[in-house]
Amino acid sequence: NHDTRVYNGSEQSVTGYTTDVGEKTITVALKEGSKAEAKGTNAGKYDMGLTEDNFTVTSENYSNIKVVVVDGYLEITPITDKVIVTVTEESDTVTYDGQEHSVTGYKSMTADNALYDVKKNVAETPTEAWTAKGTDVGEYPVGIKADDFENTSGNFTNVEFVIVDGALKIAPAESIVVKIAGNTKTVTYNGAEQSVEGYTVTSNPADATVTLVGEAVATGTDANTYPMGLKPSDFTATSPNYKKITIEVTDGWLKIDPKSEKLTVKVKGNTDTVTYTGSEQSVSGFTSDAPASVTVALKAESKAEAKGTDAGTYYMNLKAADFTATSKNYSNI
Repeated sequence: NHDTRVYNGSEQSVTGYTTDVGEKTITVALKEGSKAEAKGTNAGKYDMGLTEDNFTVTSENYSNIKVVVVDGYLEITPITDKVIVTVTEESDTVTYDGQEHSVTGYKSMTADNALYDVKKNVAETPTEAWTAKGTDVGEYPVGIKADDFENTSGNFTNVEFVIVDGALKIAPAESIVVKIAGNTKTVTYNGAEQSVEGYTVTSNPADATVTLVGEAVATGTDANTYPMGLKPSDFTATSPNYKKITIEVTDGWLKIDPKSEKLTVKVKGNTDTVTYTGSEQSVSGFTSDAPASVTVALKAESKAEAKGTDAGTYYMNLKAADFTATSKNYSNI
């Protein structure tokens, strides 16, 4: 006997045989130990393997009987209906931490036909694209393709692979602090305006983009310390990796030190020439060649005055000790 059946995942069989003896008095029987059976599970052709040696043929009316055996078989054909195999890529969501993260491969593979065993019937070829990796905030897709899989089962002729996309998602971290310091500079007084400008990002773990929206400059002429007056609002700091960025600012400054080289100031008492009048006459005061930022003054017990009545020359008798000279711009006068 023979039969053709569709693959069903279970063992199938066909048994028995027929003869053409009709009403003839001929008896055909299988020999002991022989079977007229063909069985199988997978798609293919399974023969019974029968030959004339498997039969005994007897008859009282025929002494010469020729036995011709046509072998039996079972043919199992593949399933031709489409089987859809769904491959769901791996996915993960992490929070940004400055480190590289990755996700690889797929988390499940299922078929819409229960007879299709994805573990046995699918050959896969992983590629570098199967791994999604990244450091910064964003979405990094896993790149599995349908062509990376192949049906290896002869029991199914129409298998389609469908990919459900997965990705690595890196979400922004909550907050980070960016520290900024205004530049500083110390110079010596030179009588001209001097300045310092600019700033330095001293801590930027977020690798944020820092932009100055105000002014980072300090200027001055006289000996003193001049702050820039920087504030967090003078800057912007942006990064896709953090929801909130706090800016901390250390102000910059310009410090002008007094000039330490000796400054010599010349003081000259005032003079006058008058004609005798018989009355006391006088001249007072003084002048100096001191720079504008130097204050020259008489001490409290000293006087810059010369006076007389009779014709003659009267001196103020001024001495250096009669004066004080002060200046924030000169430390040695």
